[in-house]
Amino acid sequence: NHTKAAVERIRGSVSRLFEVNACGGISSPVDAMALLELGATTIQVFTALVYQGPALVKSILTDPGARRVVEAREAAILSGPAAAHPTEKHG
Repeated sequence: NHTKAAVERIRGSVSRLFEVNACGGISSPVDAMALLELGATTIQVFTALVYQGPALVKSILTDPGARRVVEAREAAILSGPAAAHPTEKHG
C-alpha cells in the first residue's frame, strides 16, 4: 500500500515532533492501526467514509487494537517530550 510506504519513509526522515497525516486507502480499523503503528500522527478517511458511512469512524475509534496504539501514544505524551519521542535526537 502506497500510504504505508509513504508514512514509513516520511517518519524515518523527519523529527518525531513532526506531525504525519496518513490519507489514502484507509477503510478499516486494521488499516488505521497499521498506519498509526508506522508513525502516523493522524489518519484521514474520505472515500471509505462515503461508502461505509459514520460506522467506519465508530469502528476505528472502538477497535481494541487501534485504541491500544492511541492510548500508548497519549500516555507517552502525558509523561513528557522525552517519553513521547524517545528516539528524538536533540542538539
